Amino acid sequence: MRHGLAALYGLGMTNIGLDMTGSAPTTDRHAPDDTAARVGTIVLNYRNIEDTIRCVEALRMSDFLDQRILVVDNAQDGPATAALRDQLEPGITVLASGDNLGYAGGNNYGIKWALQWQPEFVWLVNPDAVAKPNTLSGLVRAADAHPDAGIVGCRMLQGGSRPARIESNGGTLDPARWGAAPKRDTGRFDGEVTETGVRAVDWVSGACFLVRTALIDDVGLLPEEYFLYYEDTDYCLRAQRAGWRTVVTPGTRMWHFRRSSGDLPSASYVYYVCRNRIHFGMRHFNATVDDVVGQLDRFVQRWRTRVEHHAPELLGAYDEIVRMAVADARAGRLGRATELESIPFSPKRATSTGEVAQLTEVLERERRLRARDAKRLLARIKQDSAEVSRVRKLERALERERRHRAGVEAKLRALRSSRSFRVGRVIGRLARPVAAARSIVRRRAVK
Repeated sequence: MRHGLAALYGLGMTNIGLDMTGSAPTTDRHAPDDTAARVGTIVLNYRNIEDTIRCVEALRMSDFLDQRILVVDNAQDGPATAALRDQLEPGITVLASGDNLGYAGGNNYGIKWALQWQPEFVWLVNPDAVAKPNTLSGLVRAADAHPDAGIVGCRMLQGGSRPARIESNGGTLDPARWGAAPKRDTGRFDGEVTETGVRAVDWVSGACFLVRTALIDDVGLLPEEYFLYYEDTDYCLRAQRAGWRTVVTPGTRMWHFRRSSGDLPSASYVYYVCRNRIHFGMRHFNATVDDVVGQLDRFVQRWRTRVEHHAPELLGAYDEIVRMAVADARAGRLGRATELESIPFSPKRATSTGEVAQLTEVLERERRLRARDAKRLLARIKQDSAEVSRVRKLERALERERRHRAGVEAKLRALRSSRSFRVGRVIGRLARPVAAARSIVRRRAVK
């Protein structure tokens, strides 16, 4: 179905470790076969195999069976890649990208590989996200119902929130604020936002990103110059300008246990959000650096206050990261910022209390629901089987009765035929003597 895409996007290029025939890298024991799948699901791992394994376990519970799962370890092939290969099911393809290629680069690496499966869709899933069993089927139904939708997302819920709160329900773009991209319904309780129909939006979260391969054929792969953050928003905007819609399915949900936030931010989070927000505004909304810096002030000050409260010794490093982001955006420096690694800003992420336990609870609850549904289905199957057995017994009894009646009717017909034949012979034998007797009687009567 998609034979041209593999060649178009470099499926044989050396930068993803494939030869010109598309054979697997020698380091991958989970090499893909020729089995096609309607959805190629890609999970990008980076230094957190526990999250990735939980994510894949949830994906394997999906009620949509026509998918194949690919895990890309966004690093050199090493112990983490080996651990993923050992701990994941043999049917899961595991690859190492060879280096940290960023969100877009790592996912593009996976997309190029997954195109061998000739999918109609590729589904990009963050490793810190946990899908529900019906998430993928809901996304595909929405895509089928809206053929002009090139990108489909779902309602993202804040991981561990009780009761569940919305992280994003798609988002909008505000040209008046140089491309500000606020999320819809952030912080609201899931139960109070009752819309269920498919809705057109300006962008959806890259944590759950179902992309039609026809769109990839049309506009290309994800933009790698961002390296991290805003590439999903950029891609949605490019798709819309090419005539495709981006939609969200609020009735379909996924938990997002964000690893990019907490009490303290990471250096990469602050740097890439600031730099890429400026680049996005300049690229698509004719903004100047100073135009967008004004829009970033709230973001910068909010995180600066947290750093000042939790780790005041890091304030100088934090300010340096922000200055570097603005300077690089002004100079047009994009891609991976290796200089960022030299800034001494290493706050320990303060994990929310019980977050790991909450994630495990979510998975366990989903397992229980699937087990309950499986038991109900098995009971229905057994009930249906018993009913079928009773019907078949009744049909056999009716067939026996039909055959018995047919036999009785045949014997009756034969008996009737036999009696008629014998009566006819007797009558035939008596007819001549009777006629002779009648003749004698008539003659005597005449005399």
